[in-house]
Amino acid sequence: MKGNYFSVNFITMAILSSISLSCVFSYVSSSPIILIDKLNMQVGIYGVWMGGIALLSVCTSILLPQLRKIFPDIVLLRLSSCFMFITGVSSICLNNYESLTKYLIVFSVISMVNAVVFSISLGYALEPFGDKSGEATGVLHTVQLIFTGFCLLLTSWIGVYEGEILVYFLALGGLISFMIIKYHQLAYNKQR
Repeated sequence: MKGNYFSVNFITMAILSSISLSCVFSYVSSSPIILIDKLNMQVGIYGVWMGGIALLSVCTSILLPQLRKIFPDIVLLRLSSCFMFITGVSSICLNNYESLTKYLIVFSVISMVNAVVFSISLGYALEPFGDKSGEATGVLHTVQLIFTGFCLLLTSWIGVYEGEILVYFLALGGLISFMIIKYHQLAYNKQR
């Protein structure tokens, strides 16, 4: 199968990975504000926690092949979007900047979900390109950055506070991701 930038596969996987990247960017930009400014975490402790959360993402990526032997990719993508949505909705309900534990759990979920979504969606998006996957990777990353930049710009125009951007990205991103996964599955089944 030859790669096509306008195929349902490439577009849906680009959207999924872009939503995931938007959550990561909002997490990276809002975590110092929330943890250091609002919850008075010391900078050194913040660095240790962020390193631990990054390690959690790496461990998730390393364990993903084992998970893929147990669960189909579509199930892992659906679970990831559900975790994203549930984490976002629960964060909206509890957005009071009083619970350090809550935010560390939210940031941990983001790192694990991102590892799963990125690994699977990038694999599916780039697989049809074969020898041209380097070029396709460049296009895919450009789409992700444009999408993320546009989302951040839109939320700043609307006047959403940095700490709230994260929870809205998670809730809406989880919901949209779930719909994109369903659409991708329907389109894929129709092509068969």
